Amino acid sequence: MLSIKTESKPVRVTVIIIMAAMLFGCVFASLYYNDKLLLGSFELYDDDDVKYLRSAKTFIETGQLTYGYTDKPTVFIMPGITLFLAPFVALFGIEGAVMPVRMVFAVLQTFNLYMVFLIARKIFGSKTALIAMVLSLLYLPNIYVSTVVLTEVPSYTAFLLMIYFLIWGTQTGKKHLIFVAGTMWALAVMFRAAMTFLPAVMLIYWAFKRIGSKEMIKFAVCAIVPFVIILSPWVVRNFAAFDRFIPLTLSSGNPKMQGTIMDYSTEEREKLLAVVNTNDIDYGDNEITADAAEHEIADRFFEYNIKHNTAKYLRWYTIGKTLRNFSLPYMWYPIYSGSYLPITIYHRVLLAVFVISAVFMIIQKQINAEMALLIVTVLIFNCIHLPYYCFSRYMYMIMCFVIMISSYFLSELTYILKNEKFFLDKMEKNVYNIKN
Repeated sequence: MLSIKTESKPVRVTVIIIMAAMLFGCVFASLYYNDKLLLGSFELYDDDDVKYLRSAKTFIETGQLTYGYTDKPTVFIMPGITLFLAPFVALFGIEGAVMPVRMVFAVLQTFNLYMVFLIARKIFGSKTALIAMVLSLLYLPNIYVSTVVLTEVPSYTAFLLMIYFLIWGTQTGKKHLIFVAGTMWALAVMFRAAMTFLPAVMLIYWAFKRIGSKEMIKFAVCAIVPFVIILSPWVVRNFAAFDRFIPLTLSSGNPKMQGTIMDYSTEEREKLLAVVNTNDIDYGDNEITADAAEHEIADRFFEYNIKHNTAKYLRWYTIGKTLRNFSLPYMWYPIYSGSYLPITIYHRVLLAVFVISAVFMIIQKQINAEMALLIVTVLIFNCIHLPYYCFSRYMYMIMCFVIMISSYFLSELTYILKNEKFFLDKMEKNVYNIKN
């Protein structure tokens, strides 16, 4: 159920107040910081946000999906963000669309906060869900993402809905709910190709729930059918435009190449170029050939490092890149704080509490399939991004799970402390009675 009608009045009022605070925070940040939150320039089209808006404008004018070049079709991005932005650009123009999009993102982020409550309630109960809402409200990246015209907000909405309907459908055995989860999975992929890994999350969750193989196959079919229906037009379009089968995108070459360079340092890159032959690699004259070239360079850099710096490189590739993923919050402008320090400290405290909580839950065996789903999703998100350039943006969407697990720990901690106080008070009364 997506409703909170069954909750007590204090809980319902608290949820509404927190959601109102989120909406206000998102809207005010967009209005107050305005152009400071643009990543690129409308003169140079030098970053993702302005390129997405230009892609929407070109799509309206020509019906062709473009990105880097306005006169050539692209498979560099998934079509979701272009299709999402197109109505705004058609109504308000390419620059005028920015603020209306931010307002819609503000509404979606408020809804996403509500979904955090619903997911946490379904797994942990209302008390933990309220704590998760408060911690999420205080986590400024949740507000920041509503102010930048990127793929995070709509894909995050689809992701949370997928997780919710996955849990609901699995718990009740209702196939139509799994179908909805599959639909949300497909919509998430339409914005971000990396979300194709989500079936791994589904399968692991079903394994934890000990779903039988026959039932699991039925569930899988229910999830796959909407995915195929929604993604098929994109695959057909790619075949028609490029005369080859391209299921998603061809744009992972550059982040993969950058991800093979230790510490992402220019010095390390120059060292690799000096010892690894790349002169025979042709970038060509389009996005597809350039992507293939960068994949080849990445493979050669990786092979060289594995052969000559095995231990050091593997340590960097696993532990080092994991730290890169999680060390900083995804916030490229210090809204409401004037500095990155407070939110960085808060971000790291949440992660520390998450790790402590997860370890405690596993050791004490106080973990069910739904709790395991949250932890496993965080781990999988990290692992699938390790081959690429790792940074905080990739981990933003699973920070809500970090917050949920942390909230459960805090909820249990308050219960323990409250009971301990009750126990000590009782002991003091007993001692007093004995003395008197």
